[in-house]
Amino acid sequence: MKKETYRRLVESVGKSRGAVLLLRWTDKLIVVSTIIGYLLYLACMFALRDFDALYQGLLVPAAGFAGVSIFRRVFPSKRPYEETEIEPLIPKETKGRSFPSRHVFSVFMIGMTYLRFSPGTAACLFLMGAVLSAVRVSAGIHYIKDVAAGALMAVLIGGLGYFVIF
Repeated sequence: MKKETYRRLVESVGKSRGAVLLLRWTDKLIVVSTIIGYLLYLACMFALRDFDALYQGLLVPAAGFAGVSIFRRVFPSKRPYEETEIEPLIPKETKGRSFPSRHVFSVFMIGMTYLRFSPGTAACLFLMGAVLSAVRVSAGIHYIKDVAAGALMAVLIGGLGYFVIF
């Protein structure tokens, strides 16, 4: 998407106070729901005494998140609001470190964590990740490449971690 097209998208969404509030609430709801879902997964694995799944459920996401965080520091990428001089619709002051999106990575990674034990929950998380991707692009926080890379990296790292290594 060209920068001017991106600017028009964010500015058109920003004209509606209701749309901005919906973006902000959707963003928070998905993030909080994912955190709660992840904690429930860990608690269930502990209660079921499935310590292998618990260990994997801690190690694979942590390693992936650390890897994505390091990648973002080594290869900094500007955020849309830095390059297009738009006001992000979800308040954010971070400079750079846009690629890949860690929020989207996290939702998809938690989806991968659930995949073996509850495919329905995983599918729900993948859908939430897609919605979060649209929200973060529409809000001027990430480019499409950022959210797509976050989702792809989670699926690849999660697939490797859960289905090849373990």
